[in-house]
Amino acid sequence: MNAEYAARVRHATSLGSLQRSGQTVGENWFTFPLTYSHFARSIRDGGIFVEVGSWKGRSSVYMAHELRSLGKRVSFFCIDTWEGSPENVDDPWVRAGSLFDLFLENTREYGDLITPVRKPSVEAARDFADGSIDIVFIDACHEYESVKADIAAWLPKIRPGGVIAGHDYLWRDDNPVKNAVEESFHPSNILVHRGENVWFVLA
Repeated sequence: MNAEYAARVRHATSLGSLQRSGQTVGENWFTFPLTYSHFARSIRDGGIFVEVGSWKGRSSVYMAHELRSLGKRVSFFCIDTWEGSPENVDDPWVRAGSLFDLFLENTREYGDLITPVRKPSVEAARDFADGSIDIVFIDACHEYESVKADIAAWLPKIRPGGVIAGHDYLWRDDNPVKNAVEESFHPSNILVHRGENVWFVLA
């Protein structure tokens, strides 16, 4: 597993537009390639995958590459305001108001697969019918109230047998993400991939 994980991480930083410098590609926050590869393999043909919090597009490109490699016909939506969360308002792309342009440039090679939705998460969730989405992955604002609101907004949208998941369950000791997840679901329903810092709940 460690060798496969290392190979996936190398792979995740060598795709298409991600070959450019770290300044434009984005920070090295994408720690869940095995999770995304599993999602790409397991999602049904014709399914819907929603990424809530896409930032500069590193994880988005990885997922799009996996879907293309597998020949999957999946509707892939990237939800973000591209205005930055409180924890990253000092990012130069956020300050310049050009984060969305950077995302579009970084994901240009996969523009036929990725549909960006430039809205706040809770507002964007209203655009989807209840029980329509196969997988939602939440990695947006990490503040407690925001994570709680994201889960509450997207959970009804998951189809039976689908998955709601997210990043940074093990972010820090006083972790608002972990607290929000554990207050939203019974502990016995929460699965954690500690190596990739990901939580999952099956619908």
